[in-house]
Amino acid sequence: MKLFEIKQRPREAGLAKISFVKDYYQDTIPMRKAVNIALPDDPEAEFFQLLSGEQFLFRFQIRTRREEEVQYWFGGTDERPFLVRLKPAPFDHFVRGGEDLFYQHLKPELIIRLEERYKITAKRQGDFFAFPLPHSWEDIARAQWLCFGKEVEPAQHSKGKSLFGTRHKMIGLMNERYPIFGGSYTLGEGTLNAPDHEPLIIDEKIHVILQARNLFEPEKAD
Repeated sequence: MKLFEIKQRPREAGLAKISFVKDYYQDTIPMRKAVNIALPDDPEAEFFQLLSGEQFLFRFQIRTRREEEVQYWFGGTDERPFLVRLKPAPFDHFVRGGEDLFYQHLKPELIIRLEERYKITAKRQGDFFAFPLPHSWEDIARAQWLCFGKEVEPAQHSKGKSLFGTRHKMIGLMNERYPIFGGSYTLGEGTLNAPDHEPLIIDEKIHVILQARNLFEPEKAD
């Protein structure tokens, strides 16, 4: 729904406090500072509530003399307030199929496949997903050798290495380029730490660790 159609604009999304800024600079707004989220007060912008108002989608268009740019933002409260810019695909799927389809297009495709195959739901910390594999490091290495005749580099101990250049850090065993499922993926077991999130304990099994898809700037995701 466009802002000019909303009689009473939402001022909260869970713990997040929302304000609409009339005189805004396109390089600084939208933004989040602590629990406060500032959005441009553009009558043509579109605002949609998710999860009964706990989260939201925001779409607006920046117009300059040279070009027009449409931006898509996802915010509200997960564990704590957050705001992240998205690529267009999740918003388009929301318009076509609603909330469930929107969230499905944030989840990595491999995580979806694994959940369907093993009937287990992945753990999540913000925009990171961790899926437990029913195999040991030795099992996986042995399978690699039998299939390809190659030894796999062993997992290394991490004391807080950043995952994919983000604020999420791994403490424990970690291999960032493990050759499985026809690709190269990050495997780990231990603890994931990140600002504004509770530690995610994944030390009972090896986990495939992936970041959400369709983030506009994954390294800067909130």
